Amino acid sequence: MKILKVRLKNLNSLVGEWNIDFTHPAYIGDGIFAITGPTGAGKSTILDAICLALFGQTPRLAGVNKSSNEIMSRHCGECEAEVEFSTSKGHYRCTWYQHRARGKADGNLQQQKHEIADLASGKVLETKLLAVVPKVEQVTGMNFERFTRSMLLAQGSFAAFLQADSEERACILEGLTGTGIYTEISKLVHERNRDEKEALERLKVELSGVLLLGAEEEQQLRNELAGNETAIADLEKSLAAVQTAIAWLQRQDELRKELAALEPQKKQLDADIAAFATEHERLAAALKALECEAEYSKVRQLRDDVKKKTDALATSNERLPKLREEASKAEAEATAATKRYDAGKNAQIELAPQLRQARDLDGKINTGKTLLTNTERRLAEITDGLNEQQKLLDDTGTTLADKTKLRAELEAALAARSTDGELVGRLAAIKDRFAQLRQARKDLDKATAEQRQAEEATQTAEKAVERGQKELARLQAASEAATAKLAKAEATLKDSLRERSQDDWQDQLRSLEGKLGQLQQAQDRHATYGSQLKKQAECRQECDSLQKSIAALTASLKAQNELCQTQAALVSALDEKLHAAELIADYEQARRELADGKPCPLCGATDHPFAKGNIPAPSAAKQELDVAKTKLAKSDKEKQRLEVELKSQQNEMARAEKELKQLAQELPAVITQLNGLCAKIAPGGSLKADTPMLGEKLTELTQDLESKRTEAARVVEQARKDAKAVEAQKKEAEKAVEAGRKAEASLKDAKADADNAKLNQQAKADACATAQGRLAANRQQALDGIRPFGYDDISGEELDDIAGKLQQRHDKWQELKQGKIKLDTEIPQLETAITGCRQRLTELSDEQNKQNTELSAQQRDLAELQDRRAGVLGGKAADEEEARMDKELAEAEKQRDSANKRQQESRQNQQLLETAINNLEQELKGLESSMAQAAEAFQQAISDKGFSDETSFCAARLPETERKKLQEKAAALDKRKTELNSKETTLGEQLDKEEKKELSSEPRADLEERQKTQQADLAEKREGLGTLRNKLDTNDKAKEKHRDKSVALDKQQQSCDKWQSLHDLIGSSDGKVFRNFAQGLTFAIVVRRANEQLKLMSDRYQLIPNEQDPLELDVVDKYQADVIRSSKNLSGGESFIVSLALALGLSNMASKKVRIDSLFLDEGFGALDEESLNSALEALAALRLGGKTIGVISHVAMLKERINTQIQVIPIAEGRSRLAGPGCSLSADDAD
Repeated sequence: MKILKVRLKNLNSLVGEWNIDFTHPAYIGDGIFAITGPTGAGKSTILDAICLALFGQTPRLAGVNKSSNEIMSRHCGECEAEVEFSTSKGHYRCTWYQHRARGKADGNLQQQKHEIADLASGKVLETKLLAVVPKVEQVTGMNFERFTRSMLLAQGSFAAFLQADSEERACILEGLTGTGIYTEISKLVHERNRDEKEALERLKVELSGVLLLGAEEEQQLRNELAGNETAIADLEKSLAAVQTAIAWLQRQDELRKELAALEPQKKQLDADIAAFATEHERLAAALKALECEAEYSKVRQLRDDVKKKTDALATSNERLPKLREEASKAEAEATAATKRYDAGKNAQIELAPQLRQARDLDGKINTGKTLLTNTERRLAEITDGLNEQQKLLDDTGTTLADKTKLRAELEAALAARSTDGELVGRLAAIKDRFAQLRQARKDLDKATAEQRQAEEATQTAEKAVERGQKELARLQAASEAATAKLAKAEATLKDSLRERSQDDWQDQLRSLEGKLGQLQQAQDRHATYGSQLKKQAECRQECDSLQKSIAALTASLKAQNELCQTQAALVSALDEKLHAAELIADYEQARRELADGKPCPLCGATDHPFAKGNIPAPSAAKQELDVAKTKLAKSDKEKQRLEVELKSQQNEMARAEKELKQLAQELPAVITQLNGLCAKIAPGGSLKADTPMLGEKLTELTQDLESKRTEAARVVEQARKDAKAVEAQKKEAEKAVEAGRKAEASLKDAKADADNAKLNQQAKADACATAQGRLAANRQQALDGIRPFGYDDISGEELDDIAGKLQQRHDKWQELKQGKIKLDTEIPQLETAITGCRQRLTELSDEQNKQNTELSAQQRDLAELQDRRAGVLGGKAADEEEARMDKELAEAEKQRDSANKRQQESRQNQQLLETAINNLEQELKGLESSMAQAAEAFQQAISDKGFSDETSFCAARLPETERKKLQEKAAALDKRKTELNSKETTLGEQLDKEEKKELSSEPRADLEERQKTQQADLAEKREGLGTLRNKLDTNDKAKEKHRDKSVALDKQQQSCDKWQSLHDLIGSSDGKVFRNFAQGLTFAIVVRRANEQLKLMSDRYQLIPNEQDPLELDVVDKYQADVIRSSKNLSGGESFIVSLALALGLSNMASKKVRIDSLFLDEGFGALDEESLNSALEALAALRLGGKTIGVISHVAMLKERINTQIQVIPIAEGRSRLAGPGCSLSADDAD
């Protein structure tokens, strides 16, 4: 993991939005940088921002939330922290933000916001407050604790990894090296070993519960089974014969009842036929008259046509002279309109040259006006520029005089304060010594407090040993009680199973459920069998009815075809009559019938100017034709209906025949399936598809098996509950034993902790004495540093006052110096600006003179063009004159076209009327001849049908609705008669067929009594047979199960031995056995790499793992004859050197999960002497060669001098600070 950029806003003393870019070349080139500044300036705030952005907390604040935020700058309404970082998984940005209500400094704190985003895709990965930190841990491989112990060693927790116990240290190493798999392996081995043991015990219990029959007892049961099967077969055969005879008698009774029910229906039908006789005669006469309807309609139509043609011819002869007069008048008007149009066209041609000349002059005038406007605007801009430059020249001269005077004053002030210039190089060192003195006092207070805590820890450890002994005794008693409960639960399970195994009961339950399933299938097949027999009879009856219906429909369709042919002939005759009438119609009548968009019947034109908007009125002949066509359409529709109904009846007939054939094909398969199921249920053949009362027998068997299945299910369920109780008691017993083992281990740990507490108490006393000596030395060093500036004594209360005064003197001198440097730069710049302003004034004056000359020339040219335009078209607009001429010409053209059209229409109307008169005369002759022939044919047709004259024919005609109603009534009576006769014949044949079978001569009551007796005997025999089969089946399964369980037990024993061996090596319930072994190896590597860094800093110490606990750390003191000391007894300086060595060793540890490429060290260097400090810096410099970036926070003067790249935290005023250094910047809004 590598930190790339940091952005923070309003955190502690760093007010405003600050950015730090660690990708700046200075950090990449040097690899090591320092964050420097006075104590309390805000150096550690940069590291707080990194932690806050990643984990929402800092090393100094456990949490920042809605109720508490001590890191937000005073008098601010919001704060923010953001960090960009890279890992092996990608490039990410993490942001944390919190604000007060309405952004006001006195508002209530609001809920903080936290998010992480993928910078490569721009996608926000998580925004939920509780989910962001886990996501950060996922992509970095470190939680907050690991981060602050291996990558960011914060102030006050630099030695945290060194002081961590074995458990904490193992977790840190596991996260950094990605070796958490060892913990999981250890847990899985423990769980698998437990599961294998439980499986072995279950197999032993299951094997002991398998009970077997003896050989003699098994043979006796098989003999009884064979005898029962023979008796049942004989009994089933006799019962089947009785049931067949009863069903035969029942079928005869049903057929006789159905035949008797037909007699009332036959009598009612005869009465209905007699009542319909008179209406039937009327229907016959109407059908004969219908056959002559076409000839009669033709005669009537021809009579009407002759009359109408005669009237039309007379009207046309009267209209002809008037049309000839209208044609002559239209021709004169057309000649005059043509002459007016030609005169207008010539005038337009003469005007065209003047229009072109006027447009050319208008374009030139517009261009001249545009140029004149542009020149005037440019002159105004030049005048404004001259005024602005003159004002700028005056202002710049005044500013130059003021700054020259200020520079002289600053030079005098610097000369007076020359002594304070020495503080620039020495003030930081003075503050470092003050900080060391304060730290020495704090270390003494801390050492004294730790000595008291060590004494209290010793007492607490001794009490813990006493509590552990009592807890161990209590858990041992609980383990014995759990073992007793387990024995009781196993006894209850044995009673529930009734000397049989749980698998035996489950096998019996499955067997019963299988038989019940077979019975259900047999009942379904039996129902299907009865249904298909019923459908077969219904299909036969439906076929007979459909056959008669088809015959009736065929006859009706034939009669309807004849009617349609007659009506079609009538429509054809009426159509010819209408056409003849239209040919002799006069002109006015034709115009009244014209419709917009439809062709004229005389000329074919679709445009009718003199009849626009007419709604043509239909003629009498056309109305009669429409009536005839409507009747023909109704007849065709009725014909189509009959055809559709006939087709439907034929389809129904085909469907019924197909269904009957399909039923005949399917019935044998259903019988075969039903017989197969009956054979499985009753192997002796006592049940078959044709067995009488088969449904009732299947129901009885189902009820018997259901009762047995219910009892078996109850036993299985109770056994399951008891087995679950046994399993629960086993877990409780194991849990009690495990708790006892843990209590023994805890007691052992408590005793060891008590011993360690006593040793730690002695070490803290030694550390207290060392801290007192260091305090005296630091006080003398601080006094030596400030004596040259007039201070001869020092106390703890004066430190802040002295440092503040010296800082003020230092800042004042720096302020004067920076002001003079700034003025030295600004004065030459002002002199250069004055010279530029003067040059610009000269250039603008020359440009003004040039534009004035151009303006005068443009004004003269424009005046000349305007004079020329006044002489063309009298100054009128060219477009308006052209539009006027075009309008006049268009109106003349329109009048000419209208006159020509009226002339053409008048001539055409005259010719059409003359043609129509000739056609009417010829058609009238033809109609009179046709009328005579039609009358003769009609008289012949009615004579053939038995009518004496036209009057008797008209009396026999009936309306179509009445005739159709009588036809439907006659067809219905025929259909009823056919159906009754068919049904009576079918029932009689079935009854004769049944009587010929002669299955029994006994009365039905005697047969039913014998059936009940035999059914009771058969049920008793079957129950006994089932009991015998169940016993034998259970014994066979038990023998097979006993063999399988024995084989499985041997295999499970081998598996248990293998997993127990592996568990003895690496298994444990918490995973610590294998984890501690693996992390012990990892820790040894860390110690080896830490020793490599420690050699560069000090040759006195060497780190080694503890012999008893490989995750504990000891120190070999080579200056004390290689004595081995605990790392917890090191002094402050020694702890820092060892902690730094461990941190550098951890930074070199890399795995697929975590790589540490950035390292931040906060304080701690003040506890080192000069030689140790040099060694530490050399070690850090060597580490940067591996591509890592190291940041050091300190106020030690020597440290700052050795590190070139620095981020300076500079106090400014009112407890605020600013940042200065490579890649550091303040946002533009805050800079303003």
